[in-house]
Amino acid sequence: MSLSDTQRIEMLILLGCGDKTRTQKQVCEIFNTKYPDRRISQSTVSRLENKFREFGNVADIPKSGRKRILDDEQKLDILLDIQDNPHKPTRQVAADNDVKLNDDDPDRRLEFCEIMANRCQDNPLFIKKNSDEATFVINGTVNKQNCRYWSTENPHWVMEANTQYSEKCRYI
Repeated sequence: MSLSDTQRIEMLILLGCGDKTRTQKQVCEIFNTKYPDRRISQSTVSRLENKFREFGNVADIPKSGRKRILDDEQKLDILLDIQDNPHKPTRQVAADNDVKLNDDDPDRRLEFCEIMANRCQDNPLFIKKNSDEATFVINGTVNKQNCRYWSTENPHWVMEANTQYSEKCRYI
């Protein structure tokens, strides 16, 4: 349960200003006494104070990134699809449930690639420090780090897959 704007403002007032200030611990004690059903911690007070100092506002900051495009019904359909066939590839689940890429996804992917290329150029050890991938072998051998298992039980299964690409290994 999130705090109302009024409660957030009240927390700032409790902190005080100038020579008349309270510690975050004192603010928590006063607030938790007044609102026993909505207890807060010192970190809540600290985050609110920092947000107010940085943005001059107590309201929630709009989230960055793209908006969610799936409603609850679509999410339920996807979960039921995965429950019916936990071995189904993610691309097939997306296609069967009409989940498509956004118009800006190619641009975002390109931007990510450019950022990663720059980081690799700036620091040759960047990939080694930030990736646990070793090899990709496309000959029927499974690289378990690249598999997705949609199951509540331990998945003891192997799925044979053919590919249109020739066999190759790539070190990342």
